[in-house]
Amino acid sequence: MKDDYIFQIVKAEGLEPISIDEISHLPISIKPLYMCKFGCKEYGNYPSCPPYTGTYEDIVRFWQSYSRFVLVTTQDEFDEDFDMYKRNFQYKLINIQRKLRDMGFYYVFPLFPGSCRLCKVCGMPHECYRPQDVRPSVSAMGVELISYLQERTSEIDKVNIYLHTRRLFSIILLE
Repeated sequence: MKDDYIFQIVKAEGLEPISIDEISHLPISIKPLYMCKFGCKEYGNYPSCPPYTGTYEDIVRFWQSYSRFVLVTTQDEFDEDFDMYKRNFQYKLINIQRKLRDMGFYYVFPLFPGSCRLCKVCGMPHECYRPQDVRPSVSAMGVELISYLQERTSEIDKVNIYLHTRRLFSIILLE
């Protein structure tokens, strides 16, 4: 019954819930952290990105404290202003967190799709202007989201997801 309410809250914020799943099905590894460190210009520049998200050992302990998550995506594709699109998505995740907390999910915790874009002008690396709202990115928390999606979609869906859609995906941890 609570799962239905979770889906309703996600949809009411304009996002699309894909599924609720067990954390044990989510591939977690150090690979995404190395992709951040050695392939992303955002590394160390945003509070949602490594190294601000802790060590790999911290991340493993973090994942051990959760049992379920809901996978969400946007209902529409982004246009030219990707930062605004991502900012709106991140604000929706924060709103969903507040609503789910009111429902009794006291430790609900969304992860951002990529680096934080809550502020139009970021104060990092000196000061974060919204530390109460920043959440780590999916990759910064070691999630192999592409692997997860590939394991759970048909070949046709894979082509549509990765070649023809311009959507963001994220995870909201439930507890």
